[in-house]
Formats: sequence, structure tokens, C-alpha cells
Amino acid sequence: MSFDILFCRNQEDVLGLKNHTDFLPLFDADIGGRVYDGYDDFYVTDQTLAIADARLALALTSAGIGSHEVPSEIPDGFCDIDARTTDWSYLLRCYPALLEMLRENIRDHGPLVCAYG
Repeated sequence: MSFDILFCRNQEDVLGLKNHTDFLPLFDADIGGRVYDGYDDFYVTDQTLAIADARLALALTSAGIGSHEVPSEIPDGFCDIDARTTDWSYLLRCYPALLEMLRENIRDHGPLVCAYG
């Protein structure tokens, strides 16, 4: 069974990730608020990403990963990999670039919706 995370706007996909169960806890669903009562989908805002940045910084530090080891761009094919079969330290190194991509999209187009399951 897969656990997919999707970031979208107006029902158009912006970013999809397969089985990145450790990426989702970086986000605080209560910051942007729930999209619909009774559902887990939540809005992702600049504030949401600020908290995710802080949590990710702690995770990187705990793993002993320095900023010089973090790519500035999302590696080709990264969003299509299955996180269950990928080394955690590699995933962790790539997550800052994902957050930056989401930040730029929100800055240009407004809040996103995060859906998962």
C-alpha cells in the first residue's frame, strides 16, 4: 500500500511524492487550517513552511548533515522515487529544495492544499 502526498491548487497537481511518510510530519496542519471539515487536507502557507523549515533544520542537524551537503535544486526524478526504498539521509538532504519549490509556488500563486493518504 502506498502513502502519497500531493500538493495542489484548484485541483491541479503542483507536487506529488510517493511514500514520503517522514516528510509530512514537518508540516503543521493547524497553521493554514483544514480545507474541509471532516477531512485531513490542509492549506500550506508561508507560515506552514516556516515551521517546516525549523523542523527540517533540526532533523538535518540531528543527522549530522551540514548545509554544504544540501542540494539547492530538486534532483531529477526525486519526486518519482519511492521513499521506502531510498536512504533516509538522501531524502533529508533533498527536502530543503522541496520546501523552497513550494515556497516559490505559494509566493507566486497563493496557498496550496496538502492531501495525503
